[in-house]
Amino acid sequence: MDLVEYIGGLPPVHIERLYDHGPCTCLAVFRSLPLLEKQYIYRMLFCSDGIPLELVLSWTKVDKDARHRACMDMLKRLRIVRRGEGSVYGMHEGFQRHVQRALGGARVSGGTCVEDLPNQDVVDAYAWDQWERVLLFAIGTGDETIEDGAAGLVGAGGLDLKAIMISSGLIAEKEKGSYCITQTGFRFLLSDTHTQVWGILQEYIKHAESFRSSDLFDMLIEFILQLGFQRDCMSMQEFSPEKKEISSDLCRLGLLYPFQKGPRRDDVYLVPTRLAVMLSSRSDASVREDGFIIVETNYRVYAYTSSPLKQSILRLFVRCDVLLPNLFVGTITRDSVMSALESGVTAEQIIGYLTEHAHKKTQSRIPIVPGVVTDQIRLWQKEIQRMETFPAVLYKNFETEALYKDIAVFTEKIGAMVFADESKQEIVAVSSFHEQIREKIKLLKQNM
Repeated sequence: MDLVEYIGGLPPVHIERLYDHGPCTCLAVFRSLPLLEKQYIYRMLFCSDGIPLELVLSWTKVDKDARHRACMDMLKRLRIVRRGEGSVYGMHEGFQRHVQRALGGARVSGGTCVEDLPNQDVVDAYAWDQWERVLLFAIGTGDETIEDGAAGLVGAGGLDLKAIMISSGLIAEKEKGSYCITQTGFRFLLSDTHTQVWGILQEYIKHAESFRSSDLFDMLIEFILQLGFQRDCMSMQEFSPEKKEISSDLCRLGLLYPFQKGPRRDDVYLVPTRLAVMLSSRSDASVREDGFIIVETNYRVYAYTSSPLKQSILRLFVRCDVLLPNLFVGTITRDSVMSALESGVTAEQIIGYLTEHAHKKTQSRIPIVPGVVTDQIRLWQKEIQRMETFPAVLYKNFETEALYKDIAVFTEKIGAMVFADESKQEIVAVSSFHEQIREKIKLLKQNM
């Protein structure tokens, strides 16, 4: 779920409030929209009196009407466009005002100018290290108490990673005090970074709203999206107690990098990392790491990494043969792939992970992952998809043969028949048709 889907799923009153008081929310939503939706906003942005319905309908050709309707439905669901009186379309005043100001060059976020900012490579390394700790906890090899990774510059915070993971369905309690990763968790590990970060943040927002205060909702959304437009660093001394606690949690998740300037312990400043910047954009290209995986046609996998997280993810569907300090050597086997598929991972997710993290030496190869390997992974998936299961109901012990035949004909007619045995007078039908079949049996018994 991306930003557009998340905002569109909020109650209308929350969306209206965010647009009225959140310039960063408005601009982030605008940047995350598809091209056609952006084009419609450009056309309506400076029309204060709205646009007549006839003019809006003239923007599309007859054969593209379905795309036009989908575009307008999305803008209406996001509460950006609304239909007013007299068949006139207008924009939400708050959204219109904030986007106008942003496109006119106005700054949507403040900050503090500080000399000698941390090196970007240091900030990136910090972000990835913190995020790996989060994912390692999901796998079961990490600690739920994640330190800020910067010598404890920020406070304790209120991040309850275990509660967030449980509520999002990524882990489940296996025994008392023992937790294991779920099928949803397996799929989560193989998804892209943008999806992972948004998934955790959505649960974090729900958790904060439920256990702290409902007033934090607007501030949380606006503050998180503000990080994508933050040009200068931020001083924690200027934050309210609530925002300090939120900042501490975001530091532990790798979205903010804390550093100290000056002799005093409380002279702490924050810089958004790439994980935070990509939240206000549809693309996660800004947070992509260098590829490290080479897959050969003989199903051998060479992964140049010393990361315990990456090695753990590869073990989900690759048999580890050799493990060196900076090299993972394994083989894609039927058993290893079947184990992953039975855990809820799909063949496309496995292929997507191998492709997305391919070594730069193989990225010019077409296809990046050899076709013989991808075809075999898909075939292994089809092996466990040969049989389809669905709920059904067994009908037997009919009073007469005529009743059995009438019900068999009726079940076949409505498309509910799964199996029928005339010698035993048994019928198996799809459970969703049970009420209809039961009423038919009652009716026929009354007329017997």
